[in-house]
Amino acid sequence: MSSERLQRVGPFVSLAEVLGRYGVALDIAAEGTGVDPALLVDQNAIIPFRAACRLIQRAALLSGCRDIGLQIGMLHDFRSLGVVGQLMQHAPTLGDAILDFVRNQHRNSRGAVVYLMQLGDAFNLGYGIYERHEPGADQIYDVAIAIAVNTIRRLAGPRAGPVEVLLCHRGVAPRAHYEAVLGCPVRLNQPHATVVVSSEAMRLPIPGANAVMRQQLAAIVEAALSLGKLDFAAHVRHVLKPGILLGDASAERIARQIGVHIRTLNRRLHDEGTNFRAIEQDVRYATACELLSLTDLDISDISAALSYGTPSAFDRAFRRWASLSPTAWRQQDAARWTAETT
Repeated sequence: MSSERLQRVGPFVSLAEVLGRYGVALDIAAEGTGVDPALLVDQNAIIPFRAACRLIQRAALLSGCRDIGLQIGMLHDFRSLGVVGQLMQHAPTLGDAILDFVRNQHRNSRGAVVYLMQLGDAFNLGYGIYERHEPGADQIYDVAIAIAVNTIRRLAGPRAGPVEVLLCHRGVAPRAHYEAVLGCPVRLNQPHATVVVSSEAMRLPIPGANAVMRQQLAAIVEAALSLGKLDFAAHVRHVLKPGILLGDASAERIARQIGVHIRTLNRRLHDEGTNFRAIEQDVRYATACELLSLTDLDISDISAALSYGTPSAFDRAFRRWASLSPTAWRQQDAARWTAETT
């Protein structure tokens, strides 16, 4: 399991409860997924990220519960994030708490990244899977976004919002259902999965925050290695997806974000047997596949989201990766999904 990207169990402890509502046993849902159901009683247990995707997809199919990810996520908030969540609870403001999450999310998952970007007067708290596209990815996005919405409200109160939610898939339920469950406007078929928070909300204080406890927890978080040490190439990969979607995935920008000189970035990647271009192309390909599979976005919109100058440039790049055009790949993927779910 050490060679796989790992995921802390966290909210998956509630999978048995949600499945029970539909008469499905957890051990049946876990069959063939690579997840030991005995691990799903401990939030701090570790499972492979891809296996988590397969598990939630199989659970949705067996139960007939199309919004199972949303249901699981709504049962959780920052307390599902372990010691990182405890650190957030003692941040002075909501903005500080969110930054704690962004800086430390890799301690909970190595298959996805959390990022924060300011757009005008609002902030987008984003979640992005950078694994190759796996069945169940849309459900994983729903889990993450629901937890983020609950976390924002439970840390800073109803005044914190959020303003709206964007989801990078076509939706496992109608938009109105998402809005009723999440309690805010929702947009489907977006390039990003984000929770939009106002600048005012980011300044809201966290009731009960304790500066001394925060300092103690920060030391504990810094020492936490439950998922193993994050190697340098993984660190680069971890920050590349938001860079790609934000339109600046240059090696120089990524080096600045990580806090090293560009020469150091190149040398360390070389020492690990890879290079920046290879990692960047791999993450870009995975993101393209995800948007082609999970959304109904036009090819031109996906091209723009990935910062290609023209759709034809994106088409050429995709053909190099997949030996298929984006349209042909999407058709093939849709046929595969239909076969697997019927």
